[in-house]
Amino acid sequence: MVQSPWLTDQPEAGFFVASKLILDGRWLRYSSGYPVYQVRVFHRERLRFMDHGHGQREVTDGTLGYLHNPYIHEAHNKGLDDWFAKHALYARREAELRWRERPGLLSLLRGLLSLDRVRRRRAIKTLTCSLPFRPTLRLLHLLVFNRGLLDGRAGVVYALMMATYESMMTTHCARLKSGIRL
Repeated sequence: MVQSPWLTDQPEAGFFVASKLILDGRWLRYSSGYPVYQVRVFHRERLRFMDHGHGQREVTDGTLGYLHNPYIHEAHNKGLDDWFAKHALYARREAELRWRERPGLLSLLRGLLSLDRVRRRRAIKTLTCSLPFRPTLRLLHLLVFNRGLLDGRAGVVYALMMATYESMMTTHCARLKSGIRL
């Protein structure tokens, strides 16, 4: 995230920016679901972030714009061991968040029908998080629906990594549902 001096002249509190996810030197154009937008440029006096499971949510009274040029995101540059360690923590946090925050049907429908692509994506994620066989569905979604197979070996590896992450979340959700403390 970047605090930039030119933002003082902008009416927006921040901007959503798409990322180009890189794995093993290859842009995952398809399996990453490109473009996926997150706030990455903002005015620190007009926007703050609140922890939300794996990521964060924007808190602002201002408007948010979109930047057209993506940034390069090399999330895997510290190796698989680091990625899995981070995602084990993310999986627990996201499962706990899902457990605490179960939206009502009306709220979910509003999100699904929203013209705001970020709000709609979040609603779809909430809706699908309780589907059975979610890790397998995530794998198939990334490889077939998103056409991740076109990303080659790197796309398949990424899809397997994300399916593993889904398995970790599913395990934590089952633990919370059953009341097991670990």
